[in-house]
Amino acid sequence: MSSLILRHEPGAAGSEIYRVWSGDERVGTIRREDVHAATYWPWHITGLIETGERTIGPSGRASSREEAMEQFRSAFVRLLAVPHHRPGDYPYRKG
Repeated sequence: MSSLILRHEPGAAGSEIYRVWSGDERVGTIRREDVHAATYWPWHITGLIETGERTIGPSGRASSREEAMEQFRSAFVRLLAVPHHRPGDYPYRKG
């Protein structure tokens, strides 16, 4: 498996949105979300399960970007261990 790389996505002023890449394939997103006095880092893996109307994958929420990346990596590795979830077997979102 290729290593997972975070790439900051420029957006609105002050936004922190990172796309997660495995090689040249975009496989998910980690972003900062400020809610009241707390900061959360929601993450989700994209392009894993086709439901007919939308593509969904595992997701979670952490208290730091580093923790979100570790949770993301752990979930991604578990999914790749399942025979039908290998790179190339499902649509990735490129961009």
